[in-house]
Amino acid sequence: MSKKGNENKNKFLGMPYGTACHRLRKMVMFDLLKQLDKNFCYKCSKIIKNIDDLSMDHKKPWLWVDKVLFWDLDNVTFSHVRCNGPDRPAGTSEVGSKNPLAKKYIITTPEGEEIFVHGIANFCRNYKKEKLYYGDLIGVAKGKLKQCKGYKCRYCTED
Repeated sequence: MSKKGNENKNKFLGMPYGTACHRLRKMVMFDLLKQLDKNFCYKCSKIIKNIDDLSMDHKKPWLWVDKVLFWDLDNVTFSHVRCNGPDRPAGTSEVGSKNPLAKKYIITTPEGEEIFVHGIANFCRNYKKEKLYYGDLIGVAKGKLKQCKGYKCRYCTED
């Protein structure tokens, strides 16, 4: 495309053509997610209602781990912009509590993903579909139970 062609498109659209193309792709992607009933946040499991809240995310961190994880479509998911935060060390994600006195846990999902949790009740609220009871997960962490609906839990010793 000639420089003059893009200048005309920029002028007509009122924004750079590349920006307009990115917004259009995001609109199409969000519409498809809604049609497929897949517009749920991977991190908090709540519905993504607004296109401005949509962000592409990775289930497992890829940076400094393996660049193949970046391109792996099975590792790509969607989340709210506010839920898509910096990654923890390889193989972990984080669910947090605002209470500084809340205990820290590492929960292993039935799929083997490790989730760093600060405040187990908050984690259970975010995982409503699984109907996890925080008392059972604490029992798993204390060694009184082996697992809770396939989820394992242990106390986190890192600070």
